[in-house]
This record gives sequence, C-alpha cells and structure tokens, in this order.
Amino acid sequence: MLGGGLCCIVAAFIAQGSTTSTAVVMGGKLLIAGSFAVIYNYSAELFPTVVRNSAMGLGSMCARLSGALTPLITLLDSFDPKIPAVLFGVVALVSGFWVMFLPETMNQPMPESIEDGENFGKGDTWFSQCAGRKKRQNSVYADDPEQMVPLKNIERK
Repeated sequence: MLGGGLCCIVAAFIAQGSTTSTAVVMGGKLLIAGSFAVIYNYSAELFPTVVRNSAMGLGSMCARLSGALTPLITLLDSFDPKIPAVLFGVVALVSGFWVMFLPETMNQPMPESIEDGENFGKGDTWFSQCAGRKKRQNSVYADDPEQMVPLKNIERK
C-alpha cells in the first residue's frame, strides 16, 4: 500500500505519455493489486472466529462503498487533474501506515474467542519487529509464554 500510494502521487507529477510515467503507473498498479490479493487472507486470520463473518462482511461492504464513491472523486479533476491521483495516493499511504500497527499472523494460531482476539499479537507489530524490541519466535507450543494459545485448549497443571 505504501509503495502503491507513493507511485500514485509520483505519477500525478510526471509528464503524461513518457516511458517513465508508464513504468511508475504499472509499478503502482502491481503493488496495489498485490495488497488487494493479500487483504482477504490477512483479515480472515486477524478476526476471532466468533465475529469473523460479520467483520469480513463489514470490511467488504466498506470496500464496495468506497468503490462506488470513486467516480465522484474523479470528478475533482475539473478543478485540477492532479487532485484525484494525489487523493487516492494519500489514502493508500495512510492505510499502509495503519497496517503497520496490526499484529503479525504468521505461525500464530487463529484467535477463537473475543478474549483471544483482544490479546492477539500484543506487542508483535511491524514497528516492534523493526525496532528490535521483540525477537521473532516461530513456536506455537503452549509452553511458550510469548505465543497466544486459544483458551479452551490450555490444559491446567
């Protein structure tokens, strides 16, 4: 999303019809299409089982509503042709930045309950990984205190 948004903003300020503008636009299209392909898988892993259907439906509805507003945003080019591209780019940059606050789901058990969802990935975001505050662990064993385990599967000793 960050790369696609950046390409969208850069494409607004490059001369139309040049090979460079075509390369930037196609690169942005590639990056945005890749993020669109990942979003449904990631969203399904992020939400707890008890609310997954409702959350996915709400997310899909918001995406379709945003898609329906797209023709209205493109009408802003009557003021300045750069406005729609910059607006779409800024939205992509902001959403790409927000995604960095979401938890990592790789090698993690999916949250089963609301409580599991609330505790899922605490302190395990992109920022904590890159800042080196938390070491990445690939274990999903119940005896590992850093990993989230569904509450109904924990055996009391």
